[in-house]
Amino acid sequence: MPAAPIPANEERRLAALREYDILDTPKEASFDRVTRLACKLLNVPMSVVSLVDRERQWFKSCVGVDVSETPRGPSFCSHVILSERVLNVPDATKDPRFCDSSLVTGPPFIRFYLGIPLRSLSGFNIGSFCAMSPEPRVASEADVAMARELADIVCSELELRLALKQLQVKHSRTLHLEKMSSVGRLASGIAHEINTPMQFVGDNTHFLQESFQTFRSLIENYETLTKSVRLKGLFAEECAVIQEKATEADLPFLFKEIPVALKQSLEGVTRVKQLVGAMKTFSYAGKDDKTCLDLNKGIESTVTISGNEWKYNSELVMELDPDLPWVPCDISELNQVILNMITNAAHSIQEAIEAGLIVWGRIRIKTTQENNQAVIEVEDNGMGIPESLIDKIFDPFFTTKKFGMGMGQGLAIAHNTIVHKHKGTLGVISEPRHGARFRITLPLERNNP
Repeated sequence: MPAAPIPANEERRLAALREYDILDTPKEASFDRVTRLACKLLNVPMSVVSLVDRERQWFKSCVGVDVSETPRGPSFCSHVILSERVLNVPDATKDPRFCDSSLVTGPPFIRFYLGIPLRSLSGFNIGSFCAMSPEPRVASEADVAMARELADIVCSELELRLALKQLQVKHSRTLHLEKMSSVGRLASGIAHEINTPMQFVGDNTHFLQESFQTFRSLIENYETLTKSVRLKGLFAEECAVIQEKATEADLPFLFKEIPVALKQSLEGVTRVKQLVGAMKTFSYAGKDDKTCLDLNKGIESTVTISGNEWKYNSELVMELDPDLPWVPCDISELNQVILNMITNAAHSIQEAIEAGLIVWGRIRIKTTQENNQAVIEVEDNGMGIPESLIDKIFDPFFTTKKFGMGMGQGLAIAHNTIVHKHKGTLGVISEPRHGARFRITLPLERNNP
C-alpha cells in the first residue's frame, strides 16, 4: 500500500493539532458516545476518531478496533486529510491505495471505509472521523450526510475542549500575575474568543435537540401505523422489512442516548458561558474609581474562576449575606484581593496536607454588615502563620512560599487596595498549624480622598 503524500502545509497542520493537546489523553465519554452512535446510525461495527500525527494515527475514540494507534504511512486517514472531500471506499480490496494494507488483508479486514476530515478552527485537517465494515458496501447520500453531522459534533467537542483548556491555561497564568490590569485584558480576550463559537455550538445543539423530538414523534407514528397494518394482515412482507430495520437500528437505544448526549453538550456550553460571565464580572470596573456594586456577586465570580486553585485539595463554602447593601468600590481590584486570598489559602492547605496535619482542606468566605461597614472574612484550615511573621505579611516582597509560588506582592497589593484606596481595614488572625482568618472591612458610605 503506497503511503499517502505529505500535505504541503504539514508543519502548520501539526502545529494546529498540537494546540489541542489531546494526543495520548485518556478516553472521554463525549467522543466515545459519538463513535457508538455512528455504529448504530450507520450500521457498521467499527468507528474511529483518528488524529494524524507526524508518524502515526492515534485514536481518541474507537469502537470495534483493538489498537489505539497505527503507523501513519499505510493508513486510510492519511489520505482523508489531503482534501476536504469525503473518502468513500466501497471495497478496499479493489482499491490500489489500500488493497495490500495490513488492516485489509488482516484483522479487522476492512472493506467498506467512510472517512470525513476533522478540520480545526484554524483551517487544517488534523484527523478524520471514520466508519468501517468488513463487508463491502456503497455509502448512500444519507450515510454521508449522517457521517458529516457526526464529524461536526466531534469537531465541536474538540473546539469546546480546546476553549476550556485555553480558559484554564490563561486563568492559571492570571493567578500568578499580580498586576490587576492583566486580568481585565485577559477576561476581555477570553470573552471575545469563546462567546461566538459557544453561541454557534449552543444554537446548533438546541436545533438538534428540537429536531430529534420531531423525528422521534414521526418514527413513533410510523411504528404505530406499521403495527396497525400488520395486525390487519396487509403488506406483510413490507412490514417485516420495516420491523427488521427498526430492530437493527435499535431505536430504544437511540431514543435513550441521543437526548442524553445533547443534554450533556448543552450543559457543557452553559458551563463555559458561566465561566466567561464570571471572568467578565471579575474584571469589571465602573466608570468611576468607585461604583456601588454587588460585592457578593463579585465574590461568587472570583470563586468560579479560581476553581483550579482549590478544588483539588479543599471544599469552599460561601456564607454571603443576602441583605448586604451594594458597596462603593472598584470591584475588579477587590476581586483581585479575594482571588489572592483564596490562592494563598489553597497553597497553605496543600502544605498542611503534605505535612500530614489534615487530609482535606476547607475554605470559608463570609460577608456580613457591621456598623455601616461591609465585612468579608476568608478563613482556611491550612498551615497558618507564625506569630513572629504576622506583622510582616503585608510588606512588599515578603513571602513564606516556596520558590516559584509567588513574589510576595499579593498581600502587599491587597493591603494597599483595601486600606489606602478604599479606606477600609485588613487584618488577620492565625494560629500556626491551625489555619488563618483574614478580615476585610469596607465603608458603605463614600469617603472623600
